[in-house]
Amino acid sequence: MAKHLSGFFVLILAACAPHKADLAAYYPPDGQIPIVSLFKNIEYDVHGKPVFSTALQERPSHEGEQFVVVQYVGNKPVRSFDIIVAPERADMARPFKVIYEWTGKGFKAGVASGKSFADSVRREQQKDASGSPVQTGTEKAMAVGPVILLSVGGFVVGLAASIPATVQELAHAGVSAHEKVLSYTVYDYDGKQRLGGMKTYLPTDISHEIIKTDFFYQDDETTPSETQITSYPENTVRTIP
Repeated sequence: MAKHLSGFFVLILAACAPHKADLAAYYPPDGQIPIVSLFKNIEYDVHGKPVFSTALQERPSHEGEQFVVVQYVGNKPVRSFDIIVAPERADMARPFKVIYEWTGKGFKAGVASGKSFADSVRREQQKDASGSPVQTGTEKAMAVGPVILLSVGGFVVGLAASIPATVQELAHAGVSAHEKVLSYTVYDYDGKQRLGGMKTYLPTDISHEIIKTDFFYQDDETTPSETQITSYPENTVRTIP
């Protein structure tokens, strides 16, 4: 089901959508226990490979702060979680709106609060006979979501504010009740232990893959000769030479 919303394209993902996560892939091989590190954000180098910069000594605790939890096996990241600190009395029925912005080398996730997005939702709002706002079709869809709003250079996702128990159990990252997982990424390596790809998922009850990155190498080179980044919501493949 899809419709236009004030300049955005709304796509409601069905529960049976393709590109689901393989939950078994979360567990490190040979029973290795991952080491957890905290970072302010994820950046990307010129080849689209992740760079975890600004290590954090303390776990952020102030409302609205974002950070990244990265799990390592050996010296290689095996998965990462984009997290935001939610209000202590957050309305669990109210969805989070997360914007994935294309940076030119990768996507950056953050809570959507841009004026254009807020205005588009406000224009859709309706009022009942008493003049009180009623829940719109988009808001209702976001409550069971995910709903994706396409825009230029990225997309916005509506996620329920609760964290599925499966993600909590698999994360081993100590996510508290006041932290919300915006998305998580699984990192794969080839036979030569080079980063072969990344898959980013929405943390819904049935995990939806939204972004896939593939790195291609020549012979024994350790620098990718080409990177392809697939955005499933946009149905777009971007290539970094």
